[in-house]
Amino acid sequence: MIGFLHGHVMSHTGGECLLRVGDVGYRVWIPEGLSHAHPKGAELDIYVHHHFREAEQELYGFATLDELDLFEKLISVSGIGPKIGLAALSTSSLDRLRNAIATGEPAYLTSISGIGAKTAQRMILELKGKVFSSSPSGMVVSGDDEVVQALIGLGYSTQEARTIVAKIPESAQTMEARLKEALKLMAR
Repeated sequence: MIGFLHGHVMSHTGGECLLRVGDVGYRVWIPEGLSHAHPKGAELDIYVHHHFREAEQELYGFATLDELDLFEKLISVSGIGPKIGLAALSTSSLDRLRNAIATGEPAYLTSISGIGAKTAQRMILELKGKVFSSSPSGMVVSGDDEVVQALIGLGYSTQEARTIVAKIPESAQTMEARLKEALKLMAR
């Protein structure tokens, strides 16, 4: 099974990238942001999900293990296939998507192409406690997860911390700024 590829982009076609690795070209589906960031000829490192169906195999590539992990969690939900999982990662930031699941925002999830009301509810139900996990190496994989852990360390419950983190303005970019905003929100 393929888990990682390093090569040069040969072409892009509708979300699919042809990646040359040595003398072999791999067709890999990648999120739009990754596609735009790596034009033809650029070097690309991607973590790969090797998807098997009855009559075909497809590769889905991501810039980070964090993206790959969330993608695999998304496609574990009944009704979400790899194309919808890829669409979710193409149209939303990881933190925003995680927050929508963790805080139970079906309206945000249904704004993603291919996700209806029932599927959004199923995502929330099945993934709510799983989207803020650590990477296999034990390192924190999300900037907002660091904020959540800091709030838990200060005595807040996990649910309180996640709810507040979802309300932090996008203008707060650093972990320190996001923690400061979270504490201001908790004080209200």
